[in-house]
Amino acid sequence: MRPKRVYKPYSIHLVKFTHKKYIGTDTPKDYASQVRLEDPSRNEDREVKIWMNHPLRYAGETFYQSDFFPKEETRKSNKGTILQVVRNPGWLLPYLSCGIVTLGLLIHFGLHLSVFLRRRFA
Repeated sequence: MRPKRVYKPYSIHLVKFTHKKYIGTDTPKDYASQVRLEDPSRNEDREVKIWMNHPLRYAGETFYQSDFFPKEETRKSNKGTILQVVRNPGWLLPYLSCGIVTLGLLIHFGLHLSVFLRRRFA
């Protein structure tokens, strides 16, 4: 009854987590995670920064800075981060549709321009 578990050939470890709030509120202003990405199958070992609206894209998946674990009463800093992992196989479709719309607008503009130029210089 539990979700299917999928193991990946790479691992991600949290190195550093920072969190800033707007003054006088609990609303997050910025939170970021410095993570180490290790992938022996691709000989990759690097540190990457993930922060709000700047996800990590790797191996067809996107890792978003989703939330964080709030600090405990005894600690001065926050405990850790929560990453949301998204796989989007249709990521190319919006770009393709924008290209089709642009092509259609250029054709439409070109047809009207040719009619205008024929009338103007005829």
